Amino acid sequence: MAVQALQAKLPVSIPPTAPAPPGSPKLRSFGSERSFVTAVVTSAVLRACRAARPRARRSALHAWRRDVLGTALVVLPQSCLAAPNTVRTAPDVARSLWGKGLRSDEDLARWEAAVASDCVYEDLYYAEPAKGKQAVVELIRQKLLPPKSHLVIDSLSDGSSSCGFTWHIEEDGVGIGHRGLCFVRLNSAGEVAYVRDLGEPLFKAGELTEKLLEALTKDQPLPERPVLSGPPQTPRMAGSIVKYLYGDVQKSGGDAVRFYAEDVVYEDMNYEVPFVGKKAVDGFLARFQNIQGVTFNLEEVSDGEEAVGFTYTIQIAGQPRGIRGITFYKVKDGKVCYVRDVPESATKPPPVQQLARLLRIVRFLKQLYLLAYGFIEGTMAVLWVTILASFMLYICAVILVRAYGKNGNNDDPYHDFFEEHFGSIPITMFALFELITAPDLAPYKAAMFANPPLVVFLVIFIVLGSFGINGLLVALINESILEKNQARIEADRIDREFKRKDLQQRCGELFDELDVHHNRVLPRDEIRQVTEQVALLLESFGVNFQRADLDQMFYVMDYSDTGIIERSEFI
Repeated sequence: MAVQALQAKLPVSIPPTAPAPPGSPKLRSFGSERSFVTAVVTSAVLRACRAARPRARRSALHAWRRDVLGTALVVLPQSCLAAPNTVRTAPDVARSLWGKGLRSDEDLARWEAAVASDCVYEDLYYAEPAKGKQAVVELIRQKLLPPKSHLVIDSLSDGSSSCGFTWHIEEDGVGIGHRGLCFVRLNSAGEVAYVRDLGEPLFKAGELTEKLLEALTKDQPLPERPVLSGPPQTPRMAGSIVKYLYGDVQKSGGDAVRFYAEDVVYEDMNYEVPFVGKKAVDGFLARFQNIQGVTFNLEEVSDGEEAVGFTYTIQIAGQPRGIRGITFYKVKDGKVCYVRDVPESATKPPPVQQLARLLRIVRFLKQLYLLAYGFIEGTMAVLWVTILASFMLYICAVILVRAYGKNGNNDDPYHDFFEEHFGSIPITMFALFELITAPDLAPYKAAMFANPPLVVFLVIFIVLGSFGINGLLVALINESILEKNQARIEADRIDREFKRKDLQQRCGELFDELDVHHNRVLPRDEIRQVTEQVALLLESFGVNFQRADLDQMFYVMDYSDTGIIERSEFI
């Protein structure tokens, strides 16, 4: 009766797929998701029937129930058979959020849905992190880029609950701009729980960083390094390598460079040009290992195997707070082949934050960026030129005071003039400073012609002091701009070379997926079937191309027109 009552409510019934025992309810095939309930109730009713009816009829009833339930399991609607919703991995979340480019028309509702209510977002351009869903969404709103500009993910680590990725900002028709790193961790529900994001420093201290650390820790004793117990380990997974390097190897001062590939590219964003090759990386790491009082504390490491991102804090002895940062490691064949390290800036007052945001955009305009950088470098040049000019003014003031200001000749018709302008060293330095800034000799004309040595002295002083210092200042600024431009060109070249190698590797992997027989050759028509995959791969690396040209590209690969493309030709 229960089944008959359920059939009366459901518009679709089930035909029997096997002869039903006498007295059993008649059912028809499933047609909707509600029929799943029919199957469940039918099963329950049949169990009751089996217990109530004589044993002679149980075997037939058992066979009929088996056929009905077997049919139900086969024709069950797809929505009922679908696997339960799976939690997305951290790389998936990174692609769906940052991979959209942080464009000006970004859908912030997508961010609001993906961020946990207790999320903490540390953008290290700011002094304080954003805490909570609304604060994080507002921070993302502030980080949105101008029209025609977008963020591009360069390298993304694997993993499940956490990941790291390198990024750069591009403007249509201009190319690579600001670069940086990001670390993301999800909670158990697959929501973004923690983010640390940081772009490269606007002004790179380079080797001055090493000098500063040495100066801050010069009075610290050399650390006692324990000896490694047991034979050295040789981990091959990215996460294991990082934990071993910044654990046992760092404490004991062991051989860290053996974990790096021969052609490793190490981008420390405090330097203009990356370190390329194991030898260069070895020298760089050795310089920092010799600085006492500096401790590298590993914080979080993503759970990737081929690549990882991790956060850290550098504690400097005698300093109230440490320096936070993010690092990205990529491993190939058990060796570290690429590193990007971005430390935070030491000072972040609000005006610098706004300047940083502005220059992240201005950097696209190469000439304007170089002028802005030259202006900042000019500030440093002005400081050193000012010190040099002060020494020169002091020496010249001493000469003039001794020769004319305090000569003791009260009968000199220009005694009062010399007393007024060269009576003391401070007064004389100010008078000479006026001649540097505005070389006007009219007030000195009469006294100069009465004292020929004064003519020679003041003329030489103006030529060297005014014209010479101005020329020196301009030369220093120009040299800084040219040096910055050359360093940037070299860094871009190395970055393009690394991306080219990475693209070759990805193309090789795509070719190997198609080459199931491992012949290292494929028909041209078969490769053309994956045109869309090739296009997506090229777009992910920021390659400018027309999709209509891809077909022609396959013909160019097959330059011998044999209809066959070799693996070496494809990559």
